[in-house]
Amino acid sequence: SLSSADGAAMPLPCSDGGEFHDYVLKEGGGSSMFGRKSWKERFLVLKHGDIAWFASYKEYHAGTVPLKGRWTSLAGYRLEESLADRLAVRLIPVLNEAGT
Repeated sequence: SLSSADGAAMPLPCSDGGEFHDYVLKEGGGSSMFGRKSWKERFLVLKHGDIAWFASYKEYHAGTVPLKGRWTSLAGYRLEESLADRLAVRLIPVLNEAGT
């Protein structure tokens, strides 16, 4: 196992049994007074088509509620790879035929 930033023992990135989890850098929603976006290290969990972010593996393992207060279904989204940074992806809402 690995040690996370908070010192908790953490398994290697997992992708078996319908679950993937690992630390990622996530772009924050706010910006600084200079107009820059902030990037935060978060513990990402993809589980059976749902996604959630936690502050740490320790919080996820303890059963803490995700940072946004809920799990989000990926059913209405697609992943878009960044052309500038091949490690970056964005979740893009998929519009239905009615355009909503």
